[in-house]
Amino acid sequence: MAAAVAAIAYCVSCSSTTQTNVLATQGGYGGLAGSSVPSTGGTAGTVENGGTTSVGGAQAGSTAAGGAGNGSCAAGAALAPDLHAACIEDLGQGKLRLSYDFSDASQALDWSSSTGAAVSVNQRALVIVSPEGGGIGVAIFKKKLHVEKASFSFTLLSGNTANWYINTIWSGSWNPDSGYGGYHDYTGRGFIINGTEHSPADVSPLSVGVMHENTVEQSDSEIKWSQDGSVMTQTVSPLPVKDRIFALGAYDSSAAFYHVIFEGTLN
Repeated sequence: MAAAVAAIAYCVSCSSTTQTNVLATQGGYGGLAGSSVPSTGGTAGTVENGGTTSVGGAQAGSTAAGGAGNGSCAAGAALAPDLHAACIEDLGQGKLRLSYDFSDASQALDWSSSTGAAVSVNQRALVIVSPEGGGIGVAIFKKKLHVEKASFSFTLLSGNTANWYINTIWSGSWNPDSGYGGYHDYTGRGFIINGTEHSPADVSPLSVGVMHENTVEQSDSEIKWSQDGSVMTQTVSPLPVKDRIFALGAYDSSAAFYHVIFEGTLN
């Protein structure tokens, strides 16, 4: 575990700000880029939270670095006072945008670990280590919600596989019977849809120490995964229920996730 955590320093400040529709890590908490109509671009960034001292965090109203949202963390926080996110925005109609920069350990309180896994905040990342005996280890967001969009950056610390899951009923398996997910390993990227593994459409292998920026969007008919500008899509069926989870993880591996932002309707 110590060796895995030490490896985080390699890419703590790594990020590409050129990819469209991905959070620019040098900005504030404006939210998922390119969603709705740009407004203030989020709260003012500071050197401490990874931004600059300019008003709005990165560029005010920029669709490449923050983008839409009401720009007020306080307004959303009143709707979910039990959460510890860096920013909670009220998007209206029961929908929230939650931003986690992992600048303090308390943000880990909103996440639980799957059996045998280790989940912690270290050097501004959510670090996930799979069980010692092998298998999948995930950090599960404690509030159940219906997710429409998510963005995050990650780097593999050891092993060969990183995973994500949205709108999933967690069963403990890396390939749960109900829900949607994705994996990136030495063979490339593939989807996990309701218990069926879909072969990688992107065969670029995952390597230790490389930072990747991701955006996931899910509608009633399609799930779209953009990683470093390369987009994959998969047809899906409408969700029968909304009481599902959002999770990040690693299979027989350890991984660090940064700047996790997702939009969803809390139940």
